[in-house]
Amino acid sequence: MADAGRRTMTPEEFFDWQSGQDELYELVDGHPVPRHRMMTGASMQHDRATVNIIVSLGNQLRGKPCRPMTADIAIRTSIKGCVVQT
Repeated sequence: MADAGRRTMTPEEFFDWQSGQDELYELVDGHPVPRHRMMTGASMQHDRATVNIIVSLGNQLRGKPCRPMTADIAIRTSIKGCVVQT
């Protein structure tokens, strides 16, 4: 992490670098920042509700440019920023 934190990274460089790390990071202004999660996994009831909501939204959005997504996605928040959700 020390070497990667000293220079500005592109999102593509960040994704390549992140794949070799043991913990999750966010790319903020071109620099990897540790991302700490304090939550445990979801309960079966919560997961079932999440799946039902995504299916319902997906059906309602069919044929439109929007798509429902889970938290397991990386999004570009700016030119130099990415948030990796897992």
